[in-house]
Amino acid sequence: MKRRTRAERGQALLAAVLVMGVVALIFISAITFRNLNLQKSSVRSQKSITAYEVANACVQKAIWALNVNSDNWNLLKEGGAIAGYDGSVVFKDVAGGAYKATISSGPAADDRTVACHAKDLSAAPEYRGLQVVLTQGSAQFGVLMAHKILLKKRTKLHWGPIYAYDELNIKKKARVFYPRLFSLGKIKHIDNKASAPNTDGLRWWSFNNPPGVPSWPKIDFEHYKAIAKSQGMYYAKGDRKSKKKHKDDDSDKLDDKDKSDDDSYSYQNIIDTQPYVRFYDDGVKVKFKGGNNLLRGAIIVMDSLEFRDGTASIASVNARYASLGLEPYYPRTVATPKNAWKEYQKIDTAEAGDYPGDLGGPGMAGRSPEYVFGAASTDDTHTEAPIHIEGWIYAGNKLKLKRGGVIVGLVIAGHKTTKLENADSDSEHDSDSGKDTDHYSKYTDDKDTDNDHHGEEPENLKTHKNRHHDWDHHAHKRRLTLYFQDNLGIRVLGASQTQKAWREIPVQPF
Repeated sequence: MKRRTRAERGQALLAAVLVMGVVALIFISAITFRNLNLQKSSVRSQKSITAYEVANACVQKAIWALNVNSDNWNLLKEGGAIAGYDGSVVFKDVAGGAYKATISSGPAADDRTVACHAKDLSAAPEYRGLQVVLTQGSAQFGVLMAHKILLKKRTKLHWGPIYAYDELNIKKKARVFYPRLFSLGKIKHIDNKASAPNTDGLRWWSFNNPPGVPSWPKIDFEHYKAIAKSQGMYYAKGDRKSKKKHKDDDSDKLDDKDKSDDDSYSYQNIIDTQPYVRFYDDGVKVKFKGGNNLLRGAIIVMDSLEFRDGTASIASVNARYASLGLEPYYPRTVATPKNAWKEYQKIDTAEAGDYPGDLGGPGMAGRSPEYVFGAASTDDTHTEAPIHIEGWIYAGNKLKLKRGGVIVGLVIAGHKTTKLENADSDSEHDSDSGKDTDHYSKYTDDKDTDNDHHGEEPENLKTHKNRHHDWDHHAHKRRLTLYFQDNLGIRVLGASQTQKAWREIPVQPF
C-alpha cells in the first residue's frame, strides 16, 4: 500500500476544512433565513392579532350603536340605516387599527346583522373580518289576551289562541271547538280542578299546564304616545276643557248621558285612510258608538273603551278612498297566520271550509295564505263581511265589545274582568245565571266536555263539521268576530336580545 506524502495529507485536510466551512455557512444561512421568516411571521401574526382585536372592538361598538336608540332596531327593519354604520365610514378610534361597520336587517325578520372589517395601521396591513347575527325575542300574542275572561252568546275568535291570565269562562253558543284555550287557572266549562289532566294536548291547557300562557306583554306605551301626539291623536284628561284640537274632533259628539263629561269622547262615522295610533290617557273614556266606522292602526285606552259595530258600508268606505284619489280599500286581502290551522285541530277535516281560509286539510297544507274581506262573492277564502277595526286594541280599565262586527288584529285587556258579548236583543235569551241550555248541558264532567263521550260526538261538534260556510256577511252582523294577525309588530319593553351566529368573513382592502 502506497503511503501518502505530507503534501497530500495537507491537501486532504484543507479540503475537509473547506467542506466543513461550506456546510457551516449553509447551516448558518439556513438558521438566519429561518429566523428572518420567523420574525416576519411573528410580525404578521401580531398584525393579524391587532386587526382581529380591532374587528372585535368594532362589533362591540356596533352593537352599542344598534341599542343606543330604541328606534334603531325598527329603523333597519323599515329599510333605513344607522348613521356611520352603513360601511362607508372608516373609524380610527381603536388603538392600533382602523375599521368600518355595516348594520343591516336580516336574515330573519327579528334578526340584525353586524359586519365589521378591520386592519392594523402598518404600511402593509393585515385585514380581519367578523360577522355577528343578533336576534331580538318578540312577545307572544294571541287573538285575545286578558285576565279573567267571559265569552258569551255568538262571539267567535279565529286564527289565534286565547290567553287568560286568571280564568276563562265560555258560555252558551260561544262554546265552539276553536280556538285553542290557555289559562293560568280554570277553564270553567272544561276543567275546574287543578289535578291532572289539565290538557287534552290539542285544544285546551288549564292551570298553566305547559306550554302555558306566555309572559304578559309589556307594551312600550311611551313609544306609542309619542306617535299619537305626532298624529294629533293623543288625548289627555282636560283636553276638551282647554279646547285642545284633535284629528277626530269632527266625528266626536259629547256623550248624550252626560254632556258635562269633558273627558268622555264618543265617535261615529270614522273612516281611516291610513293606520293611526289613538292614545287615550288616564281618566279619558272613549266610545265608538257605531255608524260607518273603519278604524285602522292601534287604539290604546288607559281607562274605558266601548265599541259597537255600526254599519261599515263597503261602498261608503271605497267612496271615501276614491274622493282622496286612493285605491279602493275593498276588497281587502289580509294574511292568514301560518299557524292558524292549529286552532281548529278538533274539527279540521279533509274538506274545505272548516274555518275561514280553509282549503281542505287537515294541517298547514290546507291553510290559504290569504283571506279576503268585502268580497263580491263568498267561498272558503272570501267573505262579504266588512272590517270595522284593522289593527290592535288595548284597554287598561274597562272594555266593552258589543253586538256584531269584525276586528282583524288582536285585543289586549289589562283590567280584572273582560266580557265579550253581543247586544241585549240577541235572540238566544241567555243569562249569566242558571244552567246552560246549549248542546253541552248534558255533559257535566269537570274535565273536557269537548271530547267524545260514550262513543258519540257532542251535537255541537257534529253540527260544526257539517257547516262549512258559516263565515258570511249576515253571520258577522249577528256576532262579534275577531281574526288574529301575527304580523302587527307591537313594540314591547324588555325584549331579550341574543347572539344567534358568529363567523369570520373575508375582507376587501380599504
